[in-house]
Amino acid sequence: MMKKIRESLAGRFFEFKINQLSFKEFLRFKNIEIKNIQLYKEELVRAFKEYLLCNGFPEIVDWAEKLIIKYVKENIIDGDKKTLNTA
Repeated sequence: MMKKIRESLAGRFFEFKINQLSFKEFLRFKNIEIKNIQLYKEELVRAFKEYLLCNGFPEIVDWAEKLIIKYVKENIIDGDKKTLNTA
């Protein structure tokens, strides 16, 4: 007779690779619909600056600017430095 063993998934994590958003996807993500580019030029420029700030990372699209800068510094810049120093 086979015994069923229950394993807890506590402490485990699953990693999913999610690509960066394109600018068009970013606009959809933020519920921004632009039908006439010339008419909404200022809003489009503002949205593009915001897109550049978050680098299209879906998980930080709605974060405040200070949190985005901290995230990028700690996870990308400092992470790359650690990788380069161990290589």
